[in-house]
Amino acid sequence: MARLVGWRVRRPRVGLPRKSSRRGLKQLRRENTPLPPPRKIEALTVDFNRLFDLDHVTFVYGVPGSGKTRKLLELFSSTKGPTVFITFTTSARSGAAERSESGGKAFLTLHSIALRAVARALDKPANEILPCVDEDLNPQPCMRDGKFDVEKSMREIQRRICKRYGIPFSNDPYTPSVGNQLFQYANYVINVGGLNALGKYMNELPPIYRSALKQYYDLLETHGRFDFTLLLVKAIELNATFSICNGKNDYEDCEQPHTVFVDEVQDFGPLFYNALFSLFPKARGFVFAGDPNQVVYHELNGASFELTMTLYETIMKMQGNGKGEIIYLDKSVRVPSKVAEFAKARFQAHEINWSSTREGGMIVHDYDDNLGIIVTKLIDKYTNPVSILVLAYDNRHVIEAMRTLLAYGITPYGLKERTPNIVIKFLKDVEAFVETNLPPVRRDSKLYSFYERGYYVFKSKFAKIKAMPGREKLTVRDFIKDIIDVYKLYKPNIFEPQKVTVFIDTVHAAKGLEAQDVIIYNHTISKNTKVPKEVKYVAATRAKNDLYIVHPRGPYGIQRGWFI
Repeated sequence: MARLVGWRVRRPRVGLPRKSSRRGLKQLRRENTPLPPPRKIEALTVDFNRLFDLDHVTFVYGVPGSGKTRKLLELFSSTKGPTVFITFTTSARSGAAERSESGGKAFLTLHSIALRAVARALDKPANEILPCVDEDLNPQPCMRDGKFDVEKSMREIQRRICKRYGIPFSNDPYTPSVGNQLFQYANYVINVGGLNALGKYMNELPPIYRSALKQYYDLLETHGRFDFTLLLVKAIELNATFSICNGKNDYEDCEQPHTVFVDEVQDFGPLFYNALFSLFPKARGFVFAGDPNQVVYHELNGASFELTMTLYETIMKMQGNGKGEIIYLDKSVRVPSKVAEFAKARFQAHEINWSSTREGGMIVHDYDDNLGIIVTKLIDKYTNPVSILVLAYDNRHVIEAMRTLLAYGITPYGLKERTPNIVIKFLKDVEAFVETNLPPVRRDSKLYSFYERGYYVFKSKFAKIKAMPGREKLTVRDFIKDIIDVYKLYKPNIFEPQKVTVFIDTVHAAKGLEAQDVIIYNHTISKNTKVPKEVKYVAATRAKNDLYIVHPRGPYGIQRGWFI
């Protein structure tokens, strides 16, 4: 029951003990406590030798742009009996289902398979084991209409816990904070080493971070809920199995798949492999498609070049007894020859001789022009509708590059949706800010004269922009003028179609996509961050024509970037 206190409605805290966020934040500042990244984790053992007991295992080794997913779908469509097609992401699942001619056959992610298997093992509805909560953190059944959304609920639980311990947390995926990093590290540790590794990692953490993680997992356990990573752990623990059911309800007329097809297998980490083999104990065959040189999810789930090569070499050994088959797709129909040679010479970890059916292509290093000038020149070059892809290594520099393009009148699009949702959100915030705060700004330039809501919106955006390299001397007056100019100039035509569509995102988000020209935004990164070769290889091989490498200038001139 809500209680009215003064002019505020104070709600009781349900599910979480009281904790002073102010005290926690003071403790973090006083002790200057950094969040330590996971040290070397003892990875879960993946028993690839179990493949020798199967009837047949195939590996479709496809170089960039060779059509390995198309080949996998052909094999999937021609296979008789109960089968399942597994993708790494939901967007890849939708894409594969649209391209397939297999009708009602199953296209699923490994997480959704684990969800169904665990729900069946526990004899509960699937929507009651996911961590959906209301505003008071009371567990609720997940609903497809978005009222109780899984990802939003998980973020809200994590945000509330971080708030109680004074740990900064951001709801914006483009500006993650320490709290976001804490839960990302925890997921990574579980994906690589399981719950035992998580316990060891938590013991190494400073008390405030350890307490926050413990409270998160205790809360899920109390309500009998599982996030996406814990679903895989629970599926292995329960020996839960997946079946394809044709009855009116989920448990009628069920049969376990005889053949399992797995796309982009190089994205699987140790926990994924163990869950995969545990969920399909009666499968008589596996068909994998992937490329060891295109691993990009090292920091997400522990996927690695070495793990994929172990799978590949195991299947090669199986060729001796007639149970293994390697299908090589060594002709790229996307990457031009010069770009292909550049990528192979610089970034190819596993040497495989492949070629391109497309001649030409250029590698252009630009040290003089900034990103906006280069994209403007490329737009002017084309007369037909084409796409240009701008790639950065992290989300912070995606925002930086997006702001540069906006300054040149170019509306960039996110990869996940055709609508420029990030830009629209930014301009809506600007519109609200201008309408609410412009008169007080003209009367008095001091920040405290703003209306309360507009003040916090303004203050947070001003702090983020000022923290960017080269913007340290930004003044309040210049920032106000900047956002008003952007608002007036670009809002009227933001929905108008552009001749050339400019996409901008991270390399991880761009995996599996292509564009006429690719621009690598070669910004600097932390000295402690090591970018794997495979990430650079994926970035370079998205281009159908030319590859541009932009070297932005910092306060000390051109510095070493993440790409080259």
